[in-house]
Amino acid sequence: MDLDTAAELFAEIASEFSADANGAITEEDVRFRLINRILTEVLGWEFKEIQTEKPNESGFSDYLIQSNGRTRAIVEAKRTAAKLTTSKSRKLSFLKVGGSGLDDAREGIKQASSYCFEEGVDFAVLTNGTTWIAFRASRTDGKKPAEGKAAVFNTLDIIKDNFQFFYELLSREHLVNRVYRAILDEQEGFKILPKEPLFSPYELGAGKVVSRSDHTRDLEDVFDTFFSSIAGDQDNSLLIKCFVESKESQHAEKVLARITSEVLEQIEPMQTTTGGQLESEIERAARANRGEKVLLVGNKGSGKSTFVDRFFELTLADSMRRRCVVLKIDLKRYEGDVGGLSSWLDRQLQSQINDKLYGESPPSYDELQGVFHSTYQSWAVGPHKHLHDSDPTAFKIKFGEHLQKIIDDRPHDYCTNQLVNIVKSRKRLPCIIFDNTDQFSSEVQQAVFQYANAIYEQVGVCFLIVPITDQTVWQLSKTGPLQSYEAKSFFLPVPSTKEVLAKRIEFLASEVEKVDASKGSYALPNGIQVALEDLRAFVRSLEEVFINNEFVSRRIGYLSNFDIRRSLQLSKRIMTSPHIGIDDLIKVYLSRGALQVGPDKLSMAIVNGQHSHFRQDQSEFILNLFAIDPSLISTPFLRLRILVLLLDKQRSEHDPLDSFLVCGDIEQYFDVMGVPGQVTRAHLQALLEARLIEPYNPTVSNVIEGQSVSITTSGELHVELALHDIVYFAQMALSTPIRDQDLAALLKEVDQKTDWSRQRKDQEIREKFVKYCAKEDRVFVKIPPGRENYRNQLTLLDEIEARQVTSGEKGKVKWFNVNAGYGFVTLNSTGEDAFLSLTVLEQFGFNRLETGQAIVFKSIPTSRGPQITEISEIDNVEVAGPELPQAPDLRLAKVVFYNPSKGFGFLRPDDGSRDILLPRRILNAVGLSDINEGETLLVESAMEIKGPVATAIAIS
Repeated sequence: MDLDTAAELFAEIASEFSADANGAITEEDVRFRLINRILTEVLGWEFKEIQTEKPNESGFSDYLIQSNGRTRAIVEAKRTAAKLTTSKSRKLSFLKVGGSGLDDAREGIKQASSYCFEEGVDFAVLTNGTTWIAFRASRTDGKKPAEGKAAVFNTLDIIKDNFQFFYELLSREHLVNRVYRAILDEQEGFKILPKEPLFSPYELGAGKVVSRSDHTRDLEDVFDTFFSSIAGDQDNSLLIKCFVESKESQHAEKVLARITSEVLEQIEPMQTTTGGQLESEIERAARANRGEKVLLVGNKGSGKSTFVDRFFELTLADSMRRRCVVLKIDLKRYEGDVGGLSSWLDRQLQSQINDKLYGESPPSYDELQGVFHSTYQSWAVGPHKHLHDSDPTAFKIKFGEHLQKIIDDRPHDYCTNQLVNIVKSRKRLPCIIFDNTDQFSSEVQQAVFQYANAIYEQVGVCFLIVPITDQTVWQLSKTGPLQSYEAKSFFLPVPSTKEVLAKRIEFLASEVEKVDASKGSYALPNGIQVALEDLRAFVRSLEEVFINNEFVSRRIGYLSNFDIRRSLQLSKRIMTSPHIGIDDLIKVYLSRGALQVGPDKLSMAIVNGQHSHFRQDQSEFILNLFAIDPSLISTPFLRLRILVLLLDKQRSEHDPLDSFLVCGDIEQYFDVMGVPGQVTRAHLQALLEARLIEPYNPTVSNVIEGQSVSITTSGELHVELALHDIVYFAQMALSTPIRDQDLAALLKEVDQKTDWSRQRKDQEIREKFVKYCAKEDRVFVKIPPGRENYRNQLTLLDEIEARQVTSGEKGKVKWFNVNAGYGFVTLNSTGEDAFLSLTVLEQFGFNRLETGQAIVFKSIPTSRGPQITEISEIDNVEVAGPELPQAPDLRLAKVVFYNPSKGFGFLRPDDGSRDILLPRRILNAVGLSDINEGETLLVESAMEIKGPVATAIAIS
């Protein structure tokens, strides 16, 4: 509810009450006629979130205001005649809770405070319906509650005149985010404001587009055409041909084909049937003479829409395809709310039916008469019999008018009659696809699913497909229509970015090879002629950048959260970036040289795109983790610290659904470190908007205290960039507003040195910026010592801050605990113990060490001793380079958990190393759909950013 609407409702309620105020004698009168209505109709609280007369040790709480299972406030109600304040003020007042101005309310304040203590909540409201007093009943800042300020609205007119204050204090959307704290803090003289202005080495917009070479500009049309093509913007057939198959998609295709065949068999019996994994279910459906409903489940960007198009165009046998009438409703075009959805779906379905059955011409009278034949017959022998017998022409005219009214005013009846006619008269199967439902709120998604079920119930024999996300399925199964309606579900995993790009580049290469070499040029779809040799060089360059380079394909996948369309957008950003030097690559290829792209150039292309410096307003994939809000000054490492907390939570849980943390808990976690809740909330919102974290409820776009969030793959990679990528760190330093004007000028000066290499400049910038950020972090953050939950927060600063790296250091493993995620190595030179994290060990390619093993490494000094940052050798196993191939990691492991409905489980290695994720596709590869806990397997695994993942298994 918006502020203006709430204000209008309040004015209406206040007017009604004032007209008969003498009728409100008892406390119950006031609650029923005024307080209840204000809480629910004006302030947006639902009745189910309000608990009344709850007994406790202090008595009975009048109102407990709750959300997401937590009490948010106590409301203590008194009768209207009860005087709560001696103040005669006609304006909003902020009075001292323990002051003389609230003497008459003392007993009520004491009573409400005791209830707050019982419920563990700090905010209370005392009201007699016309006077409202809002105050903090308990505090954690060292100030006594009686010393704090209370917001006092003496009359309903004062509320009306200061409604924004009233609404921000008590409305649901603001109270769950504890905005009342900020309002009351300000009245007590506490404001978080910048002590001085912020200064940036380069102001926003200073990063200019880098000029491109003539060769690159000549290939600009190739870029635009290629990347729009691989995204399917011009030709959906390319997406269909380039669909990356998986075992899950092949299984879904096979089952869908069988279902289609069986449903068609109900319409016109076939000679043979096929058995299979779902034979019994399909036979049951056939015996019941019903159709099928299918939920196609997958992450956003997993190719659900393409899978459906491909199924009906390429996979389904021609004989069955010709007997299907495919009706696709694309909800991407819908712009309304739930209220107008049903009628919009009716019109879209009506348009699809007319298009598929009649083409460009509208249906004729005779065709419509056939569709509505039963109605025609009913008229002829029923109420219009005499007109039919005496004047057949007049009868037909009247019936035609009736048909036109159905077409114009009753599109749903028109559609259901047409669908039934498709089955009974045309002997074909209506296949209705409701596409792109996952772009809408849960209410819209539920309405679409319910509409599909209504069609199913009315038509009977039809095939309905609803592609939705896995999170949506979870939502609907918990509280929505999936509890009431059955539907078959198939899961489509997201293919790797490397596979997606490889398939498309392979398609382009095959198209180029089809060109007659004697022509010497290739015509793009937009008519532009490109030299054939240049285009071949372009394809080879694409292969080098995206396919032969694991560094970039992994980053693209993670930064796009494995959304195929967004990954292709990021690929275009990289390939068209002047930092890549695509023209140089093409020239090298044409001269038969060896193609290669350095990681620093790739990082610069990912971070900066077309510009000389990073610009946040020009990047939807990269977020500056060190940015601060000028009105909420805090540590520049807060966003990174939030991501580290969520990453720790994710790594500590087996079930992905348990990797979420409640926003209110995150705020409390950092409140212990000295970071105010509103500061943490602002940075959570920035991370959510940039897709570095995701909400438990995918339709919620704002951070509220009861909302739960988890880190995304983009968030994981941003942690990696902040810790290990010098290009990212330096570019963020050059664009981040800071409190030190001299440092901002110095960073710009270093960046503009013409006699320094880019690498040297980046190292110098990073070192100076880290020193500044670490100093700021120590000012604003105080980490509680000796607390296990804060261990990684404690070591984070050391990992970022250290710059003096000692190379070639030798030592022996003192001990290493895989489950704890760290260990220590004793240095040969000094006898000191150096800290070694599991993350550093995994970067070398190992995930376990034995006591006494010799190790060669790089280390940095920290306040608690040396810390190993990179390993170069373990017992004569040397690191040859970043792309060193590793032997398969084979070991015995026991199944500790597997959930077939969720599609994953975990294995515990016998050697005590970290648990290994077991995806469904690996289990399916050996012909299994489930596996028992305790069973022993031989497993091959690969190390991913989240931990080890099974790549193959063998079962004895």
